[in-house]
Amino acid sequence: MGIDHSAIANADTPRSCRFYEELLGLRLGGDGVNSGVEQDHLDGLNGTEVRITGHRCPEGAGVECLNYLHPGGGRSLPAGQNAADTAHWQIRLEVSDLEVIASRLEHFGGSLVSAGVIQLSNDQATALGFCQALQIRDPDGHQLQLVCS
Repeated sequence: MGIDHSAIANADTPRSCRFYEELLGLRLGGDGVNSGVEQDHLDGLNGTEVRITGHRCPEGAGVECLNYLHPGGGRSLPAGQNAADTAHWQIRLEVSDLEVIASRLEHFGGSLVSAGVIQLSNDQATALGFCQALQIRDPDGHQLQLVCS
């Protein structure tokens, strides 16, 4: 059946919408609040109320942001985590212009992980299917690997 989306927690839905839609070019795929016994079982929590906002890519999987209205007060991502850590994960998205994204990233609450846009060698580009990449964090600290052909 395949993977439909990656789900990540966020602290501020409007901020996340601006980041994923205005900066990265995803489109709104749905927005609503889930609660009740099924959501409690899914999350392993009690009295769960979560705003779920879907962001769709032009094709393939999307990103679903989960804003926990109740219970609130989730933990931040661990400080100092890096790509060599077993717990590390990232979402890879194909975008059209890495330089524009890099230049506007801080305005949308994101931050750079890599020093800037990385140009891959011809051999790397052939093997991976893209020729440029950029490692960033979204406003909530989730790491994204942005690539373009």
